[in-house]
Amino acid sequence: MRRLSFGFGQTAKKGSVNMIKIEQLTIHYHQTCALKELSLAINEHESVAVIGPSGCGKSTLLLAIAGLIKPSQGHISINQAQVCKPRASTGVILQEYGLMPWKTVQQNVALGLQIRHCPKQQIKQQVQAILEQLHIAEYADRYPIQLSGGQQQRVAIARALAIEPDLLLMDEPFSALDTIVREELQQVVLGLYRVRRMAMLIVTHNIEEAVFLGKRIIIMQPNPGRIKTVIDNPYFGSEDLRSQLAYHEMCMKLRSELERVEHD
Repeated sequence: MRRLSFGFGQTAKKGSVNMIKIEQLTIHYHQTCALKELSLAINEHESVAVIGPSGCGKSTLLLAIAGLIKPSQGHISINQAQVCKPRASTGVILQEYGLMPWKTVQQNVALGLQIRHCPKQQIKQQVQAILEQLHIAEYADRYPIQLSGGQQQRVAIARALAIEPDLLLMDEPFSALDTIVREELQQVVLGLYRVRRMAMLIVTHNIEEAVFLGKRIIIMQPNPGRIKTVIDNPYFGSEDLRSQLAYHEMCMKLRSELERVEHD
C-alpha cells in the first residue's frame, strides 16, 4: 500500500486518537472474497473518502463498519469496542435514501430516535432542529413521494444526524442526483461536519466528490478488495475549494491513480 501526498499534504498529526481500527479484515460472500486482510485506522473527527472501481469492496467495508456485515476474519473496533452489531452513535446514509414511504418527513427523521427510546419531547426538539438546519422544515408533514430527489436525500441526511452521531457513514449518497443538487448537498454535509466535528466516511465513485469531502482519500483495488493507495488531501475544508486550480489538479492526479488501479 502506498501513501501519496499531493501538493503540501501531510499525514495525520501526532497525538490524533484512532476512533476506528480495522485489523486484517476479510469478508467472503459464499465463494467470493470481497475484502482480504484489510487494515485501516480512522481518527476522531477525520473525514475519509473511499473510492475505487466496481467490485473492490467499498460498500462492503462501509457496511462492516456499520455492523451490518459480519467479518469472516479479523475485526473492527470503534472507540476500542468491537463492532458486532449496529451501534447507537453511528449514522448511516445510503444511496436509495431508505425512507419509509408511509411515514411523513418528520416521522422518518424521528425513526432513529424512537428506536433508541428517546423521550418524546427530546425527539420533537431534535427533529425540528435538524429539519430547520437542513431547510426542510416546511416539508415536515409531506410524504417522500411528494418530494424531489434532493429533498428526499436531505431527509435521509436529517434522519442520520438527528441521533447526533459521532460517526457518519455514507454509501454513494448523492449518485442519483444531478450535478448542481449533488454539489449543493456535498456543501451541506461539509458544513454539518464542521459544526458537529464527527468522524465521516463516504464511499463514492465520483472523483470530485472524493476530493471535496475527503481529508484522506483511500483508493481500493478489486480481486480481492484491498487498499491500494492512501492520499492525504491538503485542500479539504476550503470554503471555495471548487474555484481553486489546486482542486482541479488534485482531481486529475486522483484520476491518474485510479487509472493505474484499473490497468493493474
